[in-house]
Amino acid sequence: MNKKVEQFYDETSPDIWKKVIGEDLHYHYGWGEGDIFFNAVKHLYQFIEQRSSVLDCGCGWGGTGKVLKRDLECNVLGVTNSVVQANYINDNNLFDAIHCDLQDYVPNKKFDTCLFLESFCHLSDQSKVLNNIKNTSNKIILRDYHLKRQMYPEIDNYLSRWYMNIDTKDNLISLFENIGFKLTFFEEHFDQGAKPTAERWLHNLEKIDKIDKKKHLELLELSSRFLINSKDLFLQDVGLGTFVFER
Repeated sequence: MNKKVEQFYDETSPDIWKKVIGEDLHYHYGWGEGDIFFNAVKHLYQFIEQRSSVLDCGCGWGGTGKVLKRDLECNVLGVTNSVVQANYINDNNLFDAIHCDLQDYVPNKKFDTCLFLESFCHLSDQSKVLNNIKNTSNKIILRDYHLKRQMYPEIDNYLSRWYMNIDTKDNLISLFENIGFKLTFFEEHFDQGAKPTAERWLHNLEKIDKIDKKKHLELLELSSRFLINSKDLFLQDVGLGTFVFER
């Protein structure tokens, strides 16, 4: 994973992030009524068996793994290249987390499911990571971004500032087919998730003291305003979908 991503996530404490994204620290797009961020994780429950094992690739502060363990009694192992995130998860006994770059991580056991929740796009060598995990599970769940068409410069600049590496839906599917996985489910979410998520982030960010707004939070605030003001343009270029790949 891009080294800059690690530094990006380590600069702000979990306590500050809770003020922005909530106590469960779900840092991803959400939709629906009530807890929009939890809704996005709950949508994945239909693909994950009760009491199954899950490798959470790019687990963040553990929001997803925490509710998978709580609601589905899953045995979760998280991998993150942020030492702050790994320490937070382990210190709070949410589940087991490893501090490691996914590009250097080769699992030593099998899992029922491998999960990437808006983390795959931050990998600088996606093919290498897939080769590392291809024999670990027969199911890979991916929720991530894909290009719908050639981007306008404003969108390209937006993605590069977030250290994002995204491609077309067809090319993304081909990456998984190259390691023997087929797409068995796809659903688009950005149309319903972009505006409510950006509005929720911005509402909370405006309450944060300026001294606590490091580079990451400053960028998230700018991006939230941009997404609200340019939603239609953004949605023409970029999608966010749930992909389920199985072998």
